[in-house]
Amino acid sequence: MGINQRYYNTANDGKNVNIKYVIFLRGKNKANGEVEAFPTEVQSVNVTIGTNSTFTIPLGEEVRSANGKTYIEAKPISAAEIIFDEENYIYVHRIRHNVKKPYRFDLDISQNMNTNVSTSIKKDAIILDKHKDNIKIKYNVEQAEEGGKVTNPLKLRNGQPIEHIGQFVDGEKLPLYRKSNSFRRALQGNVTWMYVSINGEPLRRYATYKLVASFDGDNKAELEKYYTLTVTGDDEKGWNLELGSKIKSKKDQKVEKKPFKTIYKDDPNMLVGKTKKEVKGVIGKKITEIETLYVTDDAGNEEIIETKENIISDTEPVNEVIVRGTKSPESMKDDNKKPATSDSEMLYTSIFFVIASVAAIYVASSKRKEDK
Repeated sequence: MGINQRYYNTANDGKNVNIKYVIFLRGKNKANGEVEAFPTEVQSVNVTIGTNSTFTIPLGEEVRSANGKTYIEAKPISAAEIIFDEENYIYVHRIRHNVKKPYRFDLDISQNMNTNVSTSIKKDAIILDKHKDNIKIKYNVEQAEEGGKVTNPLKLRNGQPIEHIGQFVDGEKLPLYRKSNSFRRALQGNVTWMYVSINGEPLRRYATYKLVASFDGDNKAELEKYYTLTVTGDDEKGWNLELGSKIKSKKDQKVEKKPFKTIYKDDPNMLVGKTKKEVKGVIGKKITEIETLYVTDDAGNEEIIETKENIISDTEPVNEVIVRGTKSPESMKDDNKKPATSDSEMLYTSIFFVIASVAAIYVASSKRKEDK
């Protein structure tokens, strides 16, 4: 695994890695007899970094291709290609091969930059609703070589920049080599290789790489005005992208009073001019929270972005009820003219009624005697 040229970090010596690969061969299609070039089925071998490993090319026997066909009389036409996966994608081969008998090829495995990115939104960052699904990020690579030379953005050997443009998604685990052909080609072509030790020289860092993130898309200028991007991490362990916000918030409250009404009820048994409170009136209130979102320019001036209102509470008023008298003073005078019956008068009347009843009984009894 790179023991001849040492293209890897020796801190990983002894690390076990499973390498998946295909071998490119030429053979006779068993089904139709045609001679065809083909890649084999994916092969797998467990290797140890820092230790030479050997595996055998399946020649002189039946070989299955990646698409399931069977070939015979297979011969190598080139070497192998490592299949990317999460475990070993940073390790890419450098090939030296010999297709003449005895067939042999050597793969020096070189370590490339880690292109995995974890995304997050900074705690308490304010993201406008219109931007939540409309923030495009462009990823590039900056290379700092020995001697201080910086290349940004780093390009492929064909001159195209290494970049990926995609929608920002909070909490995403983003393998850039899977999302972008240019990042994949950068790894396959060893454009982002990191370590070198040539002709027995001590191991040294060839280059250090930095992931660069910037806003992109039709609303790029607006995104740059309202938000920030912070990239942390390194080219060996991977990267973290945090979306921050320049938007600030201030809140005020607006109180609207709702006056109550006074309702009157007439009482015919209460003298005119007299009143009493039956229900006490209560003023209603509507409390609204007003949130203002704004950004501050370099001169300290505030630019309002939007204002939002949220009703916190809304209570209706309670109407006051007043009972008022409708009885006139004249009706009171008429009542006073009627003689009042005292308790003694009632007693005398009762005694008189009893005496009269007794006398009537006596008279009736005397008459019956005379008739006899």
